[in-house]
Amino acid sequence: MIAINVDHLTVINHTYIPRECLKKATLQPEVDIITSCIFTKKAFENIKINDHAEISIIDIEHGIDLALLTHHIASQERKIIILNNRRHAPVMIAKKVILLSKHTSIITIKKVISALSSFREIKGKTISLSPNEKILFGYWLDGISIKDIAKKMAITHKTANNMKNNIYRKYGIKDLLTFLLIARISHMQSITDAEHHEVIYVDRDIERNERLESH
Repeated sequence: MIAINVDHLTVINHTYIPRECLKKATLQPEVDIITSCIFTKKAFENIKINDHAEISIIDIEHGIDLALLTHHIASQERKIIILNNRRHAPVMIAKKVILLSKHTSIITIKKVISALSSFREIKGKTISLSPNEKILFGYWLDGISIKDIAKKMAITHKTANNMKNNIYRKYGIKDLLTFLLIARISHMQSITDAEHHEVIYVDRDIERNERLESH
């Protein structure tokens, strides 16, 4: 179940939507919520689509509608949150799209939504791959086995495996399907800067203390 209410945003994904939750959701025109879940879809079918929504939340647990995803990412005004059912660290693509696992802690999800809804910049550490890692990553996303990639790159199978594991570590992801999704989003024409970032959060109290210590 996901049921979050942060300021002007409500996200609901469940097999049963309470009447009071539906009432709250219909009062939130600033956010588009797209899901393949039939129950969530019925709950939100009467909500007027707002072309100027600041945030689009897209649930891809039951499949990806590429045309719909492309349409929302192409909107310069929108920030996109993509929810999937894989376990992985939050990843930000081009400072526009945030890929969140439904297994992410509710605190982290609230922080992401709160930052987006209040126009605060989400802190992110750039994920940098070495030249060889980029080559291996490209082959890997094309469906080539690590054994065959090692032959193509003239490296040992062990070295190729180590490079793959290093990519996993840098992204905080251990799932090829999630990598394929990241690659697909990164290659969309509307993405002008496909840098990937590991999402980092700093509590306000910590930031305040750091500023005081610097003076």
